[in-house]
Formats: sequence, C-alpha cells, structure tokens
Amino acid sequence: MEEQKISCSKFCQKEPTIKKITEEINQAQGQEKLKMAEKLSQEVEPLLACEDYDPKSLECQSCRLICQTRKKTAKVIIKVLSSLS
Repeated sequence: MEEQKISCSKFCQKEPTIKKITEEINQAQGQEKLKMAEKLSQEVEPLLACEDYDPKSLECQSCRLICQTRKKTAKVIIKVLSSLS
C-alpha cells in the first residue's frame, strides 16, 4: 500500500521537526524524554490551531488527527514521567 502524503505547506514545514522529536523521544530516558515530550506538544499546537483548517478537507482532517494523536501521546509521557519524579 502506498503511503499517502499531506501536501499542506504548514504540515510539510513542521513534519520533519516533529518526526525528529518523536525519534528523540523514542531514544531518550527520564528527564530528557520528558523535555522532548513537552517540545513535541508545543510543536503540534500551531497545526491544531491552524487558521486554514477546513473540516471538509480530508487533508485537514488527517493532519488534525495525526497532531491530536501526537499531543495525546506527549501528554501521556509527561503525566507518567512527572508522576515518577
């Protein structure tokens, strides 16, 4: 199955940074993982608040779903690691 791409310029501009942060989270431990999760949460926020969001656009819906999932993942990491401190 061919991977579908989101062609939105805002998403395309942020995606490499978000992917890099995600990779760093996967490699990090402890406080470093917590810092990277906070950074991920901040990076997806502008896409979630996008002024150009069109609820009828499949690309916009996909972008929002991806960003919501990433934000929820970051929140879980932050919650778990904060409770261990």
